[in-house]
Amino acid sequence: DGIGDANDVWKIVISGGRDGDEVQTVKSKLILVHYLQACALTTTGKQLPKWGYEQQEVACNPNLRDKNALWNVEDNIFEDLPKVSFEAYASGFVERFFESHAVMFQGNAGLKPKEGEVTSQPWQWPINYRGQFFSGSGHRIYLLGNPIVWWGNLVFLGIFFVVYVINSIREKRAEAFGRPLPSILTEYLLSSIRSYLSAEIGKTAYHCILGLIMSTTVYSFYLFSPLAYGMNGPLANEPNSTMAGLKWLDSWEF
Repeated sequence: DGIGDANDVWKIVISGGRDGDEVQTVKSKLILVHYLQACALTTTGKQLPKWGYEQQEVACNPNLRDKNALWNVEDNIFEDLPKVSFEAYASGFVERFFESHAVMFQGNAGLKPKEGEVTSQPWQWPINYRGQFFSGSGHRIYLLGNPIVWWGNLVFLGIFFVVYVINSIREKRAEAFGRPLPSILTEYLLSSIRSYLSAEIGKTAYHCILGLIMSTTVYSFYLFSPLAYGMNGPLANEPNSTMAGLKWLDSWEF
């Protein structure tokens, strides 16, 4: 009995449903199809200005399969219906895990660099060749791994790979040819000497090396902390900058 004409009539279609299916709060995915134009109410992804209360812009799309044409009912106030808590629709851990990652992938795919903005490539991240700028207000934030920790990990990974390959080759040779008794005895004696010496001086050397690594890591964090907490003032290539002398690679843009 409202005021209007056929242009105000929309047909509600349940996506993946059948005729006669009931609309369920939150769960049902709905498509609003215009009665005359046979197009679906769709979000364009653009935001309206303040006169539109900064809401999402909508349009009528003839493509009824557009994923942006799916809607759902979040709240339904009707006294004759039983009251149901939203906790009944809470998803499980696995469902939330995949959903959150899908949203992150979708969000990252939609990110586009601004005109003139310097960007980095994925292959540059593991080797800490180039970072990514995030600027806001008067501070400049540059996403870059701690070079001491980053490159140190790469070195140890390389050493591990080399040692693993060498040991694999040695084990295969030992299985194929075997080892004579003198070589086994020599290896046992050398291992015993190393164990005896390590028991005497191993603790001191271990603590010295561990202290050196920890102090180097803490000091490197202190040096590059402006990258994480925000840089202001002159750039790194200027002598009075807080980052002066820390631009170890020309590819770093801070």
